[in-house]
Amino acid sequence: KENEKEKERRAKEKEKERERERGKEKEREREKEKEREREKEKEREKEKEKEEGNPKPSKRRKTDKSETPSTTPVQQRAQSQPPSPSQSQNQSQSPNTLSQGSASKTTDASKAAVTKPGEVTFELKLNKNEKGLAALERQFLTTSNKVTIGHLKKFLAKKIPQPESNFVVAIPVIVKEKAKTVMLDNGMSLLVIQEQFGNKQETSYLVLEYFSSATAKEFKDSYTPVNEFEK
Repeated sequence: KENEKEKERRAKEKEKERERERGKEKEREREKEKEREREKEKEREKEKEKEEGNPKPSKRRKTDKSETPSTTPVQQRAQSQPPSPSQSQNQSQSPNTLSQGSASKTTDASKAAVTKPGEVTFELKLNKNEKGLAALERQFLTTSNKVTIGHLKKFLAKKIPQPESNFVVAIPVIVKEKAKTVMLDNGMSLLVIQEQFGNKQETSYLVLEYFSSATAKEFKDSYTPVNEFEK
């Protein structure tokens, strides 16, 4: 009888041990299933980001900030053209507004842009003779009027992967009923450009153009250096 009891006790212990092992195995399976679900969720998030073209503001956005030249006060305004007056009144400050200048209210492109003191809203577009460079996705920009042509070239070099030295920034003007495109020096600020050429443009807001140094050589008769224009 004692042997039988001992056998029964041992059998019960073995059964309990097997139950514990089965419990542990089930727990491991649950953990594996949870891990698989987490991986699937990550994959779904990545696919969603690709489809929306709007990745989460994580390390990638920090990297973008670190790549922005500290000396470049230019960031692209988050709009393809100045908003209408009714839109301007409700518009909050955009994170993509050009640095050194806070978000400003602007009128329709057919009218003079209304900006805060010390700011300027202008159009930066591709010159008609240029074939090798891409056009900016958003051409209307707002920034401090202290920004120089050198700053704009840094901005262009960031948006269109080219060396800064490959860019030429110019201003189209009308002089004695003749159209001219004046190539601007790096040190000229937007304030100086407005004062010197603002009344010589067809538009009521400032318009600048950019093209490559190769285009400047190819169509050299179409462009006038600013020092020659002043003479």
